[in-house]
Amino acid sequence: MKNLQLKQQTWIATLAMALCFLWTDLVQAQSNAWTGGGTGFMNATYGNDKVGVGRVPKYKFDVKGYIRGRHFVIESSGLGLHSEAHGISILGQSTKYWKFKSDGGIDLYNRNGQRKGVLYHNNANGFGLLDGDHNWALRIERDQYTSFLINNSEKMRINSSGQVIIGATTAPVLSTTGNLSTYKLYVNGGMLAKEVKIDTGWADYVFEEDYNLTSLENVKEHINTYGHLHNTPSEEELAAQGGVELGSITVNQQEKIEELFLHLIEINEKMKSLEKENQTLNNKIEELTK
Repeated sequence: MKNLQLKQQTWIATLAMALCFLWTDLVQAQSNAWTGGGTGFMNATYGNDKVGVGRVPKYKFDVKGYIRGRHFVIESSGLGLHSEAHGISILGQSTKYWKFKSDGGIDLYNRNGQRKGVLYHNNANGFGLLDGDHNWALRIERDQYTSFLINNSEKMRINSSGQVIIGATTAPVLSTTGNLSTYKLYVNGGMLAKEVKIDTGWADYVFEEDYNLTSLENVKEHINTYGHLHNTPSEEELAAQGGVELGSITVNQQEKIEELFLHLIEINEKMKSLEKENQTLNNKIEELTK
């Protein structure tokens, strides 16, 4: 009899313990369960809680499908958004910048799904804009150059020295007479403008009293000997220099024009003197023939 009572007491204790464990599990399960008609929350006291919609969750909130909402807020300790399938991330870099991590860039589309452009990088030093056909439009090679293109054909470039190059990718550096790298604009082709202003000096020094005007006889001798005007570059010299310095050659030509006027003034004075002498001689002849 005593054995039967002991067995009954043991069985009752075991059943009570089992009921306690079951009750604990039910309470815990209830605290983790969704409440309400398809909506609810997870108990914040459980740090490893995960929510999956449409699949078993791998992350805190894991959705198979689209998410729609008015606002998405990333906490100050959060990083950003990540596409697991494509390896693309959008991260908060600082209070001023976003960091977009991808192997290409950002495609920009209109509402009709037409691609209009791309903010692009080539995983090296190249960065810039592509057009809707994925052709370079603006290309920035870090610490090297910035170029402007149409259909991947470069039309203009600004290099690391600040030179603007149009119609080519490099500018001439040397000529037979000097360094050309100091020029800031190089155009491989024609230029058309309504007006060009050159900041240069002028040749009014020709009219100063101490100017040494070359006589016409010496000018003639120089031409006969060298085939060009004195103090003026020859055709061979201009070819060796790689062209004409527009500012200096304009001043040089003005110098020759002003020298020419000085010679004309001198000739005019001589002509007047000869005319006066001739008139005097004519008067004397008339008196003798009377």
